[in-house]
Amino acid sequence: MKPTVFTAGVGRLSADILNSFQSTTNQVDQMYAPFQGPTWSGPHLMKVKLSEQMQTTDDPPVDIPNRWLYDLVGMQVEDIRDPSTWYEQDFETDGPYAINMIEAPNTDTIALGVAISSLPSGFSLQPIPDDTLVWAYFTPDTGQPGFQCVWSATNQFDGGC
Repeated sequence: MKPTVFTAGVGRLSADILNSFQSTTNQVDQMYAPFQGPTWSGPHLMKVKLSEQMQTTDDPPVDIPNRWLYDLVGMQVEDIRDPSTWYEQDFETDGPYAINMIEAPNTDTIALGVAISSLPSGFSLQPIPDDTLVWAYFTPDTGQPGFQCVWSATNQFDGGC
């Protein structure tokens, strides 16, 4: 399987630098076993449309604290300083299937490395707000509707004082 080829950079990391990292990582992986993972596409500029609490597959489902599934839509931005030049594209996650990787280690007692019990009363971790722009990566369908999509953005804690 061919490794991901980056066509665009992120911040100060150019596509050439990202491809160099990918090539090195792939060579290390192949030293021990052939790479069997999915081919990822990205980064793609996306906007958060909505979030919903992640749930278990139990019957009935149970909420998984401090983790959400997101619905993202592709964006075209002509001038980052002028939101009137930001346009939604015909490319989205087809439902709340995008996963924020920063939330992955969260539990009911720890969120973003912070003990929930140490927060002031009424404070809690919030999902990434709607209309937030993020860079996302996609892989072809893995059995779930739409694409599997991962991205990374830091949540915030909020509550009344």
